[in-house]
Amino acid sequence: MNKVTRTDRSPAHLLHRVGQSAHDILFDELITVSGLTPRQLAVLMTVSADEGLSQTVLVERTGMDRSTTGDVVLRFKKKGLLA
Repeated sequence: MNKVTRTDRSPAHLLHRVGQSAHDILFDELITVSGLTPRQLAVLMTVSADEGLSQTVLVERTGMDRSTTGDVVLRFKKKGLLA
């Protein structure tokens, strides 16, 4: 007879929870220190490493969808953080 394991004790579930917790801690610290979301930081870091990227390349390098990337870029342009 197979032993039934509880979902909340499975290694996959526990690793998933660890990943969620790490993300939450990083997100909180990032916003507290820089005032930026992880997506905003990804755009700034990507652009700073290689200025003059097209939006298509920026989407590919950040892994974000086109509309989210466009929104972040537009907000940064309005704030004078990107040209």
